[in-house]
Amino acid sequence: LPIWILAMIGYRIGFYGRKPLKQFGLRLLIGGSLPDQKFAPVIAEFAQLRISHDFGPLAQKSVEENRQSGARIVIATAAPEIYVHEIGRQMGIDDVIATRHMRLSGPPGYSARIDGENCYGAEKLRRIELWFAEQKLLRQDCIITSYSDHPSDSPMLSWSDKAVLVTRSVKLAQAGHENGWTVMDFG
Repeated sequence: LPIWILAMIGYRIGFYGRKPLKQFGLRLLIGGSLPDQKFAPVIAEFAQLRISHDFGPLAQKSVEENRQSGARIVIATAAPEIYVHEIGRQMGIDDVIATRHMRLSGPPGYSARIDGENCYGAEKLRRIELWFAEQKLLRQDCIITSYSDHPSDSPMLSWSDKAVLVTRSVKLAQAGHENGWTVMDFG
């Protein structure tokens, strides 16, 4: 914990960016690598914990309503794919776009090193556009609703037909209203 606090201070004063900070933090937690077979049960349990903590009844209801309306549900997040794919699987999410990590060359697993860039801000929108191309979807043929919990997703939210900022923060809600986004509180 003291090492992580020092790392956060270094990030806040600008010694390095989010990507090096995330790689360092993951290295602190898992060491250099995370073999699939050894950690699959831990990841499944962690995903259940995140779902119960981060996706309360109102959020789950929103996902289900969107699903019933025929929407294709995609999670796009800066969080590591190491566990986000499992969250998506447990929630019945169609697709996941997350921060990718280098795969191990020996037994299947992940490295703490990020593959490419952190899926954050403008990079998140770039990754979504790449996903559209891979899926052979044309933007003009789709109606996009994006949900986010932070204005750092402004590029994605501005690109969407409907942008929803999910927050309990009065300050963030004000920023959402100023940008013309719908503001919701999922409690």
